[in-house]
Amino acid sequence: MPFLPETWKAKVTERLWEWRLRVEQARPAAVYSTLSAAALWPLVQAAQSTGMLPVLLTLGNVVAGVGGNLIAEQIQRWHDQAHLPSEADVATWITAHITTNTDLRQALDTILEHLQVISQAQECLQANDRTWFVQTLRTELAELGNLTHFEAHLTGDGAIAQGTGARAVGKQGTLIERDVVGDYIAPGGTKIVHPPGTTPPAGLREAYLSWVMEQVRTVPLAGVDPKSVREETRRDLELAAVYTALMTQQPALVEPQAQLPNRDTRRLSALEMLNMHARLALLGDPGSGKSTFVNFVALCMAGELLGHPDANLRGYPET
Repeated sequence: MPFLPETWKAKVTERLWEWRLRVEQARPAAVYSTLSAAALWPLVQAAQSTGMLPVLLTLGNVVAGVGGNLIAEQIQRWHDQAHLPSEADVATWITAHITTNTDLRQALDTILEHLQVISQAQECLQANDRTWFVQTLRTELAELGNLTHFEAHLTGDGAIAQGTGARAVGKQGTLIERDVVGDYIAPGGTKIVHPPGTTPPAGLREAYLSWVMEQVRTVPLAGVDPKSVREETRRDLELAAVYTALMTQQPALVEPQAQLPNRDTRRLSALEMLNMHARLALLGDPGSGKSTFVNFVALCMAGELLGHPDANLRGYPET
């Protein structure tokens, strides 16, 4: 079954009902991190069963930007590990980074709001646990500086609209500002009408480019399982750090007056050839560096479009 945004939301709802049972047994120390981990956990599981691309596309459909990329990269790391992390491991990672990384916190806020995690979590709890939940989460959000973002979710059935042109509708309310074409289903109705699926182009673009970078960012080692390579070793094998120019047999054009006797003519690099030709066929023996060169070009182009500080089109000489 494909992993879609609707699948993600359904999986999160299942996790929240299981979370209710855990709360009744032992209340977690950090509610925000626990809820965020419950929201990310279906992505971590799907990466193992369906691969990273569906996960990145689904994630990019909900959140983009630097924070979304941080989450995507961490899910890739968990995917590459020899052993699948637990949901508690995900919560621990979140707790360790949310206080210092604003981009990550904003991305998690967007996910929690899009998937309606906080409102669903409240509905799952008994009355006494719900009171504890609101008080604890309110305190955590105030310390993190994002209480205002979730105030409406913690103060009742109302809603808060922020910013110029914003609109808000309370529970069981409906906002209609233009002509209605087709069916209108009032709150409490039984018919569900889904609008045609639309995907924000920017989110899909960033998700795809992030996926490309993850596929080509390391130098493959024949006969070595990538999942068995330690993170410290993996950083040593970053393609952007170890790549050396691939030289072709094409000699560089040299002016006759610049030629010196008994001196070899300089050969052009593959990157120089690529810059000179719209179409290029690169031939060579197995292991000569053709695939590595293509991976390097893909890495730099994707990194340039994402604004990556270490992999881009700047700072790499042609030779």
